[in-house]
Amino acid sequence: MCQGAIAQSSYPSHPEGFELYQSLAFSQSGQTFTANGTAFLTGTTIRNYSAITEPNTIVELRLNDDPTDVKNGTLLATSGWSQIEDTDGLGHDVFVEWPEPALLSEGTPYVLIFMGIEWRLMESTSHVLNGGNSFLGNELIAEGNDFFIEITTCDALLGCTSPHSLQL
Repeated sequence: MCQGAIAQSSYPSHPEGFELYQSLAFSQSGQTFTANGTAFLTGTTIRNYSAITEPNTIVELRLNDDPTDVKNGTLLATSGWSQIEDTDGLGHDVFVEWPEPALLSEGTPYVLIFMGIEWRLMESTSHVLNGGNSFLGNELIAEGNDFFIEITTCDALLGCTSPHSLQL
């Protein structure tokens, strides 16, 4: 049985690090990253400033294959949020479980795009994700610091679960 593991994370090592967020980003903003290895994307955790209740708050996974507009890449998967966790004054962790996990290929650039009116993505003060940069909804190129994101992958789909789905 495969247990999903966090493949990349821009979360700080201490909870106080979330207080150092640089700014907030809204709908149609996104985050690029390059896959560290070949595996299935099974979950994504995003630090959002406020709780999300709107069911139409979704995340798109796209190939980052359009050099003129980061939002125009080939669509690979779409998912809504599945769990929200309050983090005691440091925002909310929004967990997205991908019902049809996309296969990420090592060395390939990808982009996560956040759609819906309730996103208040917290931008960190650094670039930690492999090939990672954030962008705002009106930007064509990703050049900002990483949002606080954890990317969970699994080597095989049969029996694969993500760490958050085990808590449900």
